[in-house]
Amino acid sequence: MNKYLVVSVHDITADSRTQMINDLLFSSLRSLDVKPLTIAFIPAYFNAEGKIKNPEKRFGDKLKRLVGEGSVIAMHGYTHEKRGLFEREFNPCSEESARNLLDLGEGIFEELGLAKPTTFVPPFWQTSNDALAVLAQRYETVPVKDGVFDFKNDLFHPALPVYDSPALFSGYALGNLVGNARTRINVKFNDNNPLVRIVLHAHDQYQLEDFGIVRKLVYRYQEEGRQLVTYPEAMRRLYQDQLAAVDNTQR
Repeated sequence: MNKYLVVSVHDITADSRTQMINDLLFSSLRSLDVKPLTIAFIPAYFNAEGKIKNPEKRFGDKLKRLVGEGSVIAMHGYTHEKRGLFEREFNPCSEESARNLLDLGEGIFEELGLAKPTTFVPPFWQTSNDALAVLAQRYETVPVKDGVFDFKNDLFHPALPVYDSPALFSGYALGNLVGNARTRINVKFNDNNPLVRIVLHAHDQYQLEDFGIVRKLVYRYQEEGRQLVTYPEAMRRLYQDQLAAVDNTQR
């Protein structure tokens, strides 16, 4: 059975306040030859005055470099705004509001000279049912908390989250081990789940402190035969694997 690993880097923005951490993270990933990646890019951001800003066109060049290295640029909301204690950018969210936000975000992709995204990563992994219906019409691949929607082939694939910082998944806190209670890990090696994923948050200084853990995880999963791919490539291969399995049973 083929098994896959996705490493995604979330919360990439053009906000200059996060650029040093972003650059350090990507230089570390390059030095370890961890690629291809799924880059969850937030098109717009809030500046220090709280105003929504669009990236300068030269920021698109940074993203194009990552694409040239085999990575995929996914859209990660429009501003990734957290509106309240329980409200997120796409939850609650009507179909009309979702379309408006997606139009704005895709417009920035076009301004930066980037291809229209086929993958959408919901901010905080959360969408309303109305928003998810709109995403299904516009995107091929949508990762959520417990798996990945392959809307192109009308499938859903469970995905084991083995690392996330800051944590959004239940798992085992590493606070007692590395002094960072924000990191969660739920490692299962030699697991039969076809898809596991590692989530990095580019703005998070703790990510750099835990990078040694991430490196060991990537190497360990590759040693057991998992192939490092992007989300859309994982969906394509899993679909082909399912077709092959059906064909074998019919022989």
